[in-house]
Amino acid sequence: MSRTAASVNVVTTDGPAGRAGITVSAMSAVSADAPRPSLLVCIHHASRASKAIIANECFCVNLLRADQAHVSDVFAGRRKTADGDKFTAGTWTAMATGAPRFVDPLVAFDCRLDQHMQVGTHHVFFGAVEEIFAAEAGPALLYANRAYGTSPHIGPIAGESEQDAPGLSIGCETGLGPTLVATLLSRLQTRVGAVETRLDEGTREPLLERLAAGDLDLALLTGAHEHAAGDPIEVLAHIADGTRSEAVLVARRGVRLPPMAMALAEICTEVR
Repeated sequence: MSRTAASVNVVTTDGPAGRAGITVSAMSAVSADAPRPSLLVCIHHASRASKAIIANECFCVNLLRADQAHVSDVFAGRRKTADGDKFTAGTWTAMATGAPRFVDPLVAFDCRLDQHMQVGTHHVFFGAVEEIFAAEAGPALLYANRAYGTSPHIGPIAGESEQDAPGLSIGCETGLGPTLVATLLSRLQTRVGAVETRLDEGTREPLLERLAAGDLDLALLTGAHEHAAGDPIEVLAHIADGTRSEAVLVARRGVRLPPMAMALAEICTEVR
């Protein structure tokens, strides 16, 4: 069973029995085409979350993005927050049922508890979906063989493609400091005014594949980018700390980039 790859979900609830949450991978759609979609989650019968869901009669399934493993670890009990409250691991907002939703999961399903049963050591909770939150796009966090992984990039749900959407889509390689990215975007806004940016964190090769496919406008990568024959990627700017290349800003070769992208390339050469 541990070899089965599944999405990573934080299931939350709130109501008369109080707020509770737990990380689960056992989640599945039951009836997606019905007037009111339904899904199920499986939670150990002895957990506080299991008892709270029964009492509160609602739950929210927060399907995490690939860069949100830290939230999963807290709700799985592998990490502790400073104050001992799992919910300080992120920012939350209430859904229609009152159940907490993580502010930026890949998708969230807010459910009324329809029915539940105990099978072996776990309660199987069936939920009727009341409200859905869906992010624009991003890779999902997966779990298999007792380790995290990630899915291929999941594109936007709306009819409009990311490529056609206004703004600038930037891939950031995992490991780049958040301070560097924040500095670059702050300087870009100062120079060209308000810019809608869509940031997507991931590992190097998937980001390069998406850039070559036109899914991203730009990508920020750690270290240098080695050119090979026929390489569709070109380096726009090196971000150096004075002694070495800290990061590079790259784009798809031969593509006409918007002015804001070229402004960001200029800013990258100024950062120290």
